Amino acid sequence: MKATRAMPKLSEAGWLAQVLELAELYRWQWHHDNDSRREVVSGGESKLVGDQDAADFPDLVLWRDRVIFRELKSDTGTLTPGQRRCLEALRLAGADVDVWRPRDLDRVQDELYRRGPVVADVTTGERL
Repeated sequence: MKATRAMPKLSEAGWLAQVLELAELYRWQWHHDNDSRREVVSGGESKLVGDQDAADFPDLVLWRDRVIFRELKSDTGTLTPGQRRCLEALRLAGADVDVWRPRDLDRVQDELYRRGPVVADVTTGERL
C-alpha cells in the first residue's frame, strides 16, 4: 500500500509567490495590488481607512494572450461579500474571473500554460 503524505498548509502569501513564479515561467505579465487601505491607530483603537473597493478587487490581473482576473485564497480561506460582488460584476462585464487555491495547482498550471488565440504585438505585428 502506498503511503500518502499530507501537503503542508500554504498561506495566501506563499500561494501568491508560487502563482507568480508559474506566471513568469509561462511569460505572463501581471499586476498585484496590495490592499490600499492602511491601519490607523488613534486613541488606542486600530482601524483600516482608505478605499474599501480596492480591498475587494481580485489579487491578480494577468495578461498574455488574454486577460484574466484571479482571487487567491488559501485552501480554507473564504471570499468576503465584497469580493463576491466584485468578481460577479467583472464576470457580468465579460471578464475571465476565478478563485485559485493551492489545491488547484494542477489546474492553475494548465491554465497558465495553455495558449489562447494567437495574438501579435500591436507595434511590430510579431506573434507573441
